[in-house]
Amino acid sequence: MVRYCANCMKNISTNSAICPHCGYHNDKDNPDNLLKIGTLLNNRFLIGKVFAQSTISITYMARDTKENCKVYIEEFFPTSICRRNKNSVYFEEEYNISYKTMASDIHDRWISISKIKSDCLNHFVDIFPANNTVYAVTKFIQKVTLTDYLNTNPNLSWQKIKTMFLPIFSFVSKLNSLGISHCGICPDNIWVTKNETLVLTGFSLPEARTVGSIIPHELYSGYSAPEQYKKNLWQGEWTDVYSLAAVLFKVLTMQEPIDAQERIIKDTQKVVAFYNDNVPDNVSVVIKNAMSLDKKNRFASIDMFSGALLSENTSNTAVFGVDRTRVATPAINNNNKTNNKNYDIKFILMISFAVLLTISCIANFVFMYNLYSSKPMDMETTSSSESQNTVHKMEHTFVGMHKKSINPNNYKDFVIEYVYDYNDDYPMDIIVRQSVKEGDDIPTNKKIILTVSKGSKFVSVPYLIGSTKDFASRTLTDMGIKYDFVYLEDNESEAPINTVIDMSISYGVKFNKEIERVILTIKKDPFIH
Repeated sequence: MVRYCANCMKNISTNSAICPHCGYHNDKDNPDNLLKIGTLLNNRFLIGKVFAQSTISITYMARDTKENCKVYIEEFFPTSICRRNKNSVYFEEEYNISYKTMASDIHDRWISISKIKSDCLNHFVDIFPANNTVYAVTKFIQKVTLTDYLNTNPNLSWQKIKTMFLPIFSFVSKLNSLGISHCGICPDNIWVTKNETLVLTGFSLPEARTVGSIIPHELYSGYSAPEQYKKNLWQGEWTDVYSLAAVLFKVLTMQEPIDAQERIIKDTQKVVAFYNDNVPDNVSVVIKNAMSLDKKNRFASIDMFSGALLSENTSNTAVFGVDRTRVATPAINNNNKTNNKNYDIKFILMISFAVLLTISCIANFVFMYNLYSSKPMDMETTSSSESQNTVHKMEHTFVGMHKKSINPNNYKDFVIEYVYDYNDDYPMDIIVRQSVKEGDDIPTNKKIILTVSKGSKFVSVPYLIGSTKDFASRTLTDMGIKYDFVYLEDNESEAPINTVIDMSISYGVKFNKEIERVILTIKKDPFIH
């Protein structure tokens, strides 16, 4: 009989309990109430040891006997309400509706997520129902958590971080466009592969990411947003904005962000620039805004957040002048300052005299040359012709840059022109293509065309009910969504005057922003006609 190690899932050819491949001791089974090692699911997947466990699921190491490879199998199993009879899952009658609803939701969520094409997703091998529950099978990959990666790579540059995180921003944006908020983004739920690609894991249900649900909540101190700690507050893209910003805070500072509940009582969270002088000031400001306790002050979408991060416009450095100065500057001797000043004046006068003498010599040479040269115009013409025939190489790569960070006046060898196009992989205002690649010849007309992303034409409307009219207007404008306002006197609503009380397109519904409009109903002041 073929035996497999419960850890590496490789064939054990000896009778020993110790695996010759990984050294794992195969003398213990999985704990009670979990699938037993050696269980075969869907007539294909052989269960190994437990890899991870959350409030709603259990993940096992497993072997795909069809493809002869190692995989992960996640089983929907909320331990607070479920029990197991052999392999089958059962629960008390009082939880019948709740369990079946959550099982259906997690199945639909896995199906939706599996359709996203991204290197930041550990791709699904199979999704199937069995044993009165549902299972998701994903590939096995060599990786470490972002937490462990940072322990051995503590001083990453902003340029490297930007390169690593841009794909995961794009992935979360696609996730949000499906009406799915992760609500559990943290360093332990981000894997780093051997080629330093970030892979997002830890997909769960809203019930597990909110205080006060039927199942125990699973929140992450410092990374979970304030709205996750109150059952009656809405979660959405802005929740993932907070968590991603908190992760960037950790990566850039190597400091844990302060828990949201603690910040609500007394907010002592410092900005990134306080800990890291090498981070651009605008990045520090953007992360600070994205981690705002009030969701209305955050970016309404991941695309808006990433676009702001990629903008190279720097803010007033004086904002962080006090925070950045943590080491006292030694006092300077005033006498030395006076002596240095006198010395500088003498030195400047000497240099000025030398420059004037040089200019005079050059001028005399040019005058004598023009006086005695018989063909001055021929030389000028030849020089001009040679200049025109000079072939210049493109020395710049603009792809991935924010349009605002490109100053055309800084590039003398060519003229930049912009064209705009919708793109599902790059946020709005990011360069996605350039007509001449780095290293290629610049054309004779010196025209370089840069294609700028307009973002995806398919977006999901943000949750704006309860926000002010001005905030809703700014948010939709920034997202490129067309909208109209209608006004309604609603005496039964407790909402403040001039706030959004209804939307024609429900939150999370995906639509084509190029041809569709959102109608926002604003509560009207009954005394204004």
